[in-house]
Amino acid sequence: MPKKALIERVGDAMRRWALYLFFLIGLFSRDGYAINCVDKAFSEGELSSIVASYRLSNKDVPSAFEDKETRVVRVRCNYQYFEYKVPNKDGFYHLFEIDQFGEVINFYVGKPY
Repeated sequence: MPKKALIERVGDAMRRWALYLFFLIGLFSRDGYAINCVDKAFSEGELSSIVASYRLSNKDVPSAFEDKETRVVRVRCNYQYFEYKVPNKDGFYHLFEIDQFGEVINFYVGKPY
């Protein structure tokens, strides 16, 4: 094998190993994908009052269900606040997405299929 071809093959192998190494470092490094959320965590009652004040300030948001059941899901730093009508025969629900600072960032009306 000529010397130039050998040098090219060694260079290719080194590049390939460097890519594998960077991949493994990224895979096992927590700093590569860590999200820094604020220390304050909202309770379901606090989220309920945030949604109530959002409803007062935004007239395009439908009123709360008369009888409702709520559920909160934490997705990274944000919260998903669900309101379900009780009894939930028709499948409608309201979803408020609230950021880590207590601001409503999205609102959805869920409709059955």
